[in-house]
Amino acid sequence: MFVGNLRSETLGMETQVVLMLPQDRYRGDSPCKVMYLLHGLGQNASSWHRHSNLELMLQDQNVVVVMPEVQRSFYCDMVHGNSYFSYITQELPQFVSRTLNVSHRREDTIIAGLSMGGFGALKCGLSHPEIYGACASFSGALSIPYVLDVVSTKPWLLKEIQGVLGADTPLLPENDLVALAQKVAQLPPSQRPRIYCSCGTSDDLYAVNRDFAAQMEALPLDFTFQEWEGDHNWIFWNQSLSKMLKHFLEISTVYS
Repeated sequence: MFVGNLRSETLGMETQVVLMLPQDRYRGDSPCKVMYLLHGLGQNASSWHRHSNLELMLQDQNVVVVMPEVQRSFYCDMVHGNSYFSYITQELPQFVSRTLNVSHRREDTIIAGLSMGGFGALKCGLSHPEIYGACASFSGALSIPYVLDVVSTKPWLLKEIQGVLGADTPLLPENDLVALAQKVAQLPPSQRPRIYCSCGTSDDLYAVNRDFAAQMEALPLDFTFQEWEGDHNWIFWNQSLSKMLKHFLEISTVYS
């Protein structure tokens, strides 16, 4: 595991990146698959490393994991702030491609995240299917209107979200995951990303995720939604990570 700082031209500042490299198989021969793991609203780049069983799950796999820092940006190019979406989808993949022994094939590239990061992962995957062959959301905040409804009773948080989306906080096309999915569904099947979502039945975001799943299941996409008893916590996210690895990479772990 490596923790360091990347000087980002897109952000105009240094930003933290946490990398997990396969210790036994990173030999400089065959390129590794690459998985981007995105943090939630109250977390940072180190959260997946500190709170999950990520290393144990992937200890024998030829997979590089990239965990970036995006603050509380909802993985957007903020109206009043930094361009985190551009950083995640453009500058960071270019840095990873130049620096690490990873495959350049979209089929070998996954992006996944929890809560806010679930929204970010699907936004990135559906906006750039030419980069990501698969995307996944765990307990995702998948509806901006729902987020706005929640923060409407919290003035300090509403101001923060308005700094991200703008004072009028409209649902812009680039933040409408269903609209993005409908656009992707028009691509040839080989160019559509695979999509995985999970949510616990005791999670406050469960209804949002079920509604999103119903809309996605009506589209001609490789979409999978799994639900089981669970809350908005690391117990559920560890289970989700394990199930996602099995679904996309056929990696079986003891945590599923």
